[in-house]
Amino acid sequence: VQFRAYSQSGEDGLLLFIFSVLGTTNKKCVEICCGEGIECNTANLIVNHGWNGLLVDGDDVKLQRGREFYGQCQGTRIWPPHFERRWVTRENVNDILRDKNFSGVIDLLSLDLDGNDYWIWQAIDAIDPRVVILEYQSAWGPDKRITQRYQEDFNFFSTKVGLGLPRCGASLAAFVKKKKKKGYRLV
Repeated sequence: VQFRAYSQSGEDGLLLFIFSVLGTTNKKCVEICCGEGIECNTANLIVNHGWNGLLVDGDDVKLQRGREFYGQCQGTRIWPPHFERRWVTRENVNDILRDKNFSGVIDLLSLDLDGNDYWIWQAIDAIDPRVVILEYQSAWGPDKRITQRYQEDFNFFSTKVGLGLPRCGASLAAFVKKKKKKGYRLV
């Protein structure tokens, strides 16, 4: 079922399959650290399936490219996704969501911060996503529960990596433990 329309690694097909099994409630999606919002996990749902999206990133130049892209798409010219330029922290993530009228149950949350993902997900309580996509750090392997320390100003592009392996984010095992506490199961 894996295929790529706008996602990086086939998530478009996987998400359509998951929602064909689960159904949808309100077709709301949030992507935190979306870049331009074009190559991301929510773009296909927004462009081709009429979902209402909130795309958050700290880079205004990238978000402007996203606004231009969605302004030219047949399905989103009139009803584009909401764009929010903010540096996301665990202290402000819920305010960002509520300020854009995203609260309660939503169908999809995608987090791809390349660092503080674990801590931001832990802090989110404004929304109750039915499906969550998280990027884990594969360099730590599948069994060790490891997370980087929370750093409000963390920026992946300014980190130094040793032996070519990034040492940031959280391991799969750390996310699996957290998802159990939040009531999710790994798919």
